[in-house]
Amino acid sequence: MKNGVQTFWQSRAPSERRTISIMLMVLILSLCGWVLYSAAKARGPLSENVMILRSQAVGVAEGAAELTRLRALPQAVLSSANLRDLLLQQVENAGLSSSLLNTSTQSSNHVEAVFGVIDFRQWLKLVEELHAQNVRVESAVVEALATPGLVSITATLIRVQAR
Repeated sequence: MKNGVQTFWQSRAPSERRTISIMLMVLILSLCGWVLYSAAKARGPLSENVMILRSQAVGVAEGAAELTRLRALPQAVLSSANLRDLLLQQVENAGLSSSLLNTSTQSSNHVEAVFGVIDFRQWLKLVEELHAQNVRVESAVVEALATPGLVSITATLIRVQAR
């Protein structure tokens, strides 16, 4: 192939060689310009994507750190008592015994509780403590009372299986 190109080149007149050389230079410069233009055009969107990916990487790193922190926490000791007994114990621990009007057991893992007058923040704290024992609020009716922050609650609580 090299001999074929050399033979072709040698068989051309000097003016043809100059024209071919100029055309090759223009072609090479055009290709270089096109590559540079394409790279510059793609750089804008790519730099935006890099910024998005960096922020996502920070979020993933924070999530991994939080997961590591949570895994290092001691496991909550779940009560094996039936749900009604657990609820009564948690209500007593929270000092809300006077607010609890009635409980009715539908099964060992399904209880309905009626609270007469309870501070809503205390209710949320009680729900959080029960949540740590795998107890969830299945349904609740919350009625605001005349005093701000006080409510009346009828809630159905269930114990869910640990995952």
